[in-house]
Amino acid sequence: MRSILCLAVLLLLAGPAQALEGHPEALMTGKAPVAPVPPSRLERVADWLQAGGFGLYRQNYAIFSRGEDATGEEHTELKFQLSFRQGLGGSGLYAAYTQVSFWRIFDGPGSRPFRETNYSPELFWRVPARWLPDEKTVVDLGLFQHQSNGLAEPTSRSWDRSYLRLFRDFGRFEAEIKLWHRWKEKAKRFPTDPAGDENPDILDYYGHGELRLGVDLDFVLARAMVRHNFATDRGAVQVDLSLPIGTSNIALYVQ
Repeated sequence: MRSILCLAVLLLLAGPAQALEGHPEALMTGKAPVAPVPPSRLERVADWLQAGGFGLYRQNYAIFSRGEDATGEEHTELKFQLSFRQGLGGSGLYAAYTQVSFWRIFDGPGSRPFRETNYSPELFWRVPARWLPDEKTVVDLGLFQHQSNGLAEPTSRSWDRSYLRLFRDFGRFEAEIKLWHRWKEKAKRFPTDPAGDENPDILDYYGHGELRLGVDLDFVLARAMVRHNFATDRGAVQVDLSLPIGTSNIALYVQ
């Protein structure tokens, strides 16, 4: 143990002399010149991402809901959505991710399963503000959006699309319209064909676009989403109410 300590002391004593060796100007000041250290590849990637900015995307929330499943049995679920985006080096390109999960948190006998989780990564380009009429208008070109339940055949469900989204802020009122084009897939050759179309009729229900409207009444922020396929007369309506709590970013949420 003593020999190890002595060796450590010798190394500490020898360190400055070796560091100053070959630098005459440093011998006068007792300090070696510090050469700039080039950033590592990881640091360069971090700087590139920081230039784009990280932020929230769609609403992030958690709510309790109660409803029936396909067998008619009622369940209480915790539904939550996580959504965020990351700019890619200030280029106007953004990578975004949204996840919606339905968790049967009170189903102890059934081991509290996640009944359903939908994953939606996407890549979009935000049109530069200088090309738009004013700063209150936002236009996004969705290059790719995938939506899937993350399962394998035969229970896999997924589809891909590109979209055009236009957003306008009118002060207390906001409006957004999103139109999409589904990427065509081949029909399944057999029921568990992983390369075939898993949702051949999804546009019959989902339509080709959606309209979102919002109004800020100070005490409550109300938003509504409407989708409709006029050819099949099918669609959906969703209403969201957010009641702010004090001056924080937390709000009571009803959907």
